[in-house]
Amino acid sequence: MKSEILKMLKESSDYLSGQQLCEIFGVSRTAVWKAVRQLEEEGYKIEAVRNKGYRLTEEADVITQAELKSMFHTKWIGNRLEYFDETDSTNIRARRLAEEGAPHGTLVVADSQTAGKGRRGRAWTSPKGVGIWMSMVLRPPIKPSDASMLTLVAGMAVVKGVKTSTGLNA
Repeated sequence: MKSEILKMLKESSDYLSGQQLCEIFGVSRTAVWKAVRQLEEEGYKIEAVRNKGYRLTEEADVITQAELKSMFHTKWIGNRLEYFDETDSTNIRARRLAEEGAPHGTLVVADSQTAGKGRRGRAWTSPKGVGIWMSMVLRPPIKPSDASMLTLVAGMAVVKGVKTSTGLNA
């Protein structure tokens, strides 16, 4: 619910009624208030005005699970999102989740990794606050021998996404 409230606050130029949020999510005003408080604790500036509701006045400069979820406009990527402030490796986590039956599109994201892995087992430096460290569980209907193509396709998609979102060339 917190992610959905954040998304609604981002998309609204006006106040969102607390009562309206209660009805949308089928929860109490206290539950909505708690979600808003959690967002404020994460660094979002949210104005609360009696008889008007809530309005986002300043976004947080952090990556959190709620922040990521609020930005998703996807059918299957990230429907399951695992977020860590720090982890050994998103690849290791994603592999464990896949072995446990995690669905196609499960996304594992970390703000930092202590044992990140690059291609061919190379160490991957991934300090806090300077990058996006993620791995995804994919279960494509392709032959294992064609799997290496996914890296190229994913890289091209990232370049296109960066260009579309920021205007920057990668």
